[in-house]
Amino acid sequence: MDFDIFLKKIIQGDTSVQEPIVIHNKTGDTFEPLPTYLTNYKNINKDNLLDTLQLIMNLFRKKVHTLNQNENIHSVIMNTNQEWQNKENFLDDFKNPLPENFLQNKGLCKKKYNQSCDICKDVVKSNNNEKSLPIESRLRGSHPLQREIDGATIICTEAYQFIQNNLNEVNTILKKLKSFDLSLLLDLSQKHKSHYILNNENCNPNDIPENIHKIFSNYIIVQNLFIKNILNYKKYLESLLINLDEHCININKLKGNIGNIAQVNIYDFLPSFLKDYDNDNNDDDDYGLDNLDDSDDEKLIQSILNINKTNSNPEQLSFY
Repeated sequence: MDFDIFLKKIIQGDTSVQEPIVIHNKTGDTFEPLPTYLTNYKNINKDNLLDTLQLIMNLFRKKVHTLNQNENIHSVIMNTNQEWQNKENFLDDFKNPLPENFLQNKGLCKKKYNQSCDICKDVVKSNNNEKSLPIESRLRGSHPLQREIDGATIICTEAYQFIQNNLNEVNTILKKLKSFDLSLLLDLSQKHKSHYILNNENCNPNDIPENIHKIFSNYIIVQNLFIKNILNYKKYLESLLINLDEHCININKLKGNIGNIAQVNIYDFLPSFLKDYDNDNNDDDDYGLDNLDDSDDEKLIQSILNINKTNSNPEQLSFY
């Protein structure tokens, strides 16, 4: 069955999701509950099932608002609502509880988490390869891993805070959903079409959906499934935070343990280098030192290192 046709059937009450959904095939009929049935569509899976249920819930909310515009249906709903002594503006409970950017942030949580994990793994890999670091690799006065570790710490912390904010938002949503009073819907799910006709002698039977009671019962079941998936999403976010916390702890341990490799801060020896080479003006032109900008430290240092690599005079200072 096409997805849009299936949606129309459950929104109109022509198909009850309380019963297993029948799937007709050549090998025989099979019966599946709503969540399993939905995942039969190729583009619906456990990762986006919540998104699909949100779509269905919005269609149900719109349907309830449309039904309430019918005078006869509105009369029955209001009378039933008063019997339960609920607030008059019951439609407030049928508003979308999810923020506009909720589903977008849901995708970003996963993306930011994966990025953080990849960066932390790269730092650990670099740390394991410390033995291959050259002695003169400390060109900027800091440990070669320091920049990687600092970057990973920033990204990991930002991802953690982003996911934590989303988790806080989910808790707020769950609190609102769990406070939803089902008394009205449960009562309406037991009122068939005949009840609406008998309630008003001027009622046009054609204005009342044939299975109006199933519309409300389907709403209850889908909303319950929706809440269950929000809870699963909450658990998922909590697991991401636990894993990120472990990554952050490991990165901080690496930060505290760096520095145990042989390295030379070239800047410490730069004045001595320059003094030695300034005494030999003829050599400066040969090596191109006069063409270097004094502010270009890294090029200057590399030029000096290259000189030492090729210099055959044993009396000149060399690291090799």
